[in-house]
Amino acid sequence: MQSVITWEQLLIYLFIFLIIYYAVVLALFYRHDLVKLGNRFTKQELADAGYLTEESASSNEGSDYDALYNNVHELMKDCKDIFINVTNAPIDKARLIADLNQKVKSYPQIKGTAFQISMSNHIAQEASHRLGIELENDELEQIWQ
Repeated sequence: MQSVITWEQLLIYLFIFLIIYYAVVLALFYRHDLVKLGNRFTKQELADAGYLTEESASSNEGSDYDALYNNVHELMKDCKDIFINVTNAPIDKARLIADLNQKVKSYPQIKGTAFQISMSNHIAQEASHRLGIELENDELEQIWQ
């Protein structure tokens, strides 16, 4: 027996099918993004409620990391002046180490972190590339003392 379906019923069934289809696609292919989105909303609700939880403590750690990261960039900018040899005069290695030590002393929060190693590598590369001075590990340690 043939049954007649109306346009309204067809559109309702099509709409329900599309909702189910896109829910499955989102669940299969974008589940990680959905979890991140859900975490963002829960963090916002906790912040609005004024509760300090592990999540908010980790966000404080993230802001500390960002501040430290910004300090490293500021130190790189400050050291850039030392690496630019405007007069093309020969550079004394001891003077270079002393100048770098003075710059590093103004950023004590970097010392002892993973950024210290990265910054030491940057200093060694810049000294070698721009000034032609090879710095050894013990000389790099002198800079951080």
